Amino acid sequence: MADVRPFRGIRYDERLAGPLSLNLGPTYDMISQEKQRELVARSSTNVIRLELALDGDEAESADGRYDRAAAVQTSWMSSGILRRDAEPAMYVMEEAFDYRGARYRRFGLLAAVRLEDYDRGIILPHEHTRPRFVADRLELMKATRANFSPLMMLFREPPGAPVSRVLMDVVSNPPDATATPPDMPAIRLWRITDPERTAAITAAFRETKLYIADGHHRYEAALQYRIETRFGHRARSDAPTNFRIMNLIEIGDPGLFLLGYHRLVANATGVELEALITQIKAGFDLKPWPAALPLDSETIDSQLNRESRTTLAMGVSGLGGSPVHIAVMRRPQQTTSAREASDYARLHNELLRKVFDEKREAQVVSHAHDLRDALNMVKTGRRQMAFVMRALTPSQFEAVVGQGQRLPPKSTFFHPKLPAGVVIQSLEGVL
Repeated sequence: MADVRPFRGIRYDERLAGPLSLNLGPTYDMISQEKQRELVARSSTNVIRLELALDGDEAESADGRYDRAAAVQTSWMSSGILRRDAEPAMYVMEEAFDYRGARYRRFGLLAAVRLEDYDRGIILPHEHTRPRFVADRLELMKATRANFSPLMMLFREPPGAPVSRVLMDVVSNPPDATATPPDMPAIRLWRITDPERTAAITAAFRETKLYIADGHHRYEAALQYRIETRFGHRARSDAPTNFRIMNLIEIGDPGLFLLGYHRLVANATGVELEALITQIKAGFDLKPWPAALPLDSETIDSQLNRESRTTLAMGVSGLGGSPVHIAVMRRPQQTTSAREASDYARLHNELLRKVFDEKREAQVVSHAHDLRDALNMVKTGRRQMAFVMRALTPSQFEAVVGQGQRLPPKSTFFHPKLPAGVVIQSLEGVL
């Protein structure tokens, strides 16, 4: 089903660009203003100037930023800072990182994957998108004719583990590139150029579906870009615009973590906030956080995961009397839908929607993946309330996607996020 192919990637030439470690960065949606300043100061050739279309000028306006990114990219290609590989390749990327006191390694296959409309059932989404973020990524693609970060895609290994066998054989050799970017996993990269190996991988994915773990907005921008570039002429089937760079990760990889994505309430009126608290007290059993327990993500996950998955269980900050209350819904609605049975759909449908309509909810509810930040914002008064969410289980995730359903935005946080700038995809010329 999935059409996975080698491509001629663009990579940093460290002889001219300096260490790869200084030039990588997070994907666009993970870059705060503080992180922007840090990345701009880190290196004059950091990928943020392309991925976020920023040149480091504090006074710069949004107007023309995509064209500036295109100009920077052209300059770097002309000077050799960025070079396109001479032959098509697939790339194996290892990410090594610490999580909750243990060391992990995660392996992914960077490759060009043919774009497919969702209704074909080959590439499957799990979240809804917001048009303005799709439009932002589309404008960057149109200006630069490139993609600077891969999508994170999950797959189930076919019988016989043909993909893993090739990857493990490849990584027994010295890597083609290494990087240790600050505050990110250490990276090792190998190129696969042997036609027999790439053909074996392509064949293995022909009966495999792909799940979008991270990158829905970028994927839908690529679909739109494909439509726009087809207009008025017949594009070749193997044209780069029909493909998108993706990092393919086996769903059982021990270095893949699915974490919760928390909700924050701000700027609710006094009447709205009172109604929300009333709904919580009427519909949930509430237990103050035990004083003897540390209030960290690992401990709160443990407490929440003791509760049944047939109901909504979450932490609530902002009720007073305790920094967090464990809240368990007493009478959840009956449903056979994997989506509607999830904590995220229940929170929005069975609690928030009783107080806010869809438009108002978008105005007052925001998202945070870091528990400390979420709780601190309530403690310091920058937010009125926080809902601490437990993560979906992998089986819940697969059930939602397999039923062709989508969760509310920001319902999954796959850790760690992928870096931008390791391998860049050109949308010009041949694949």
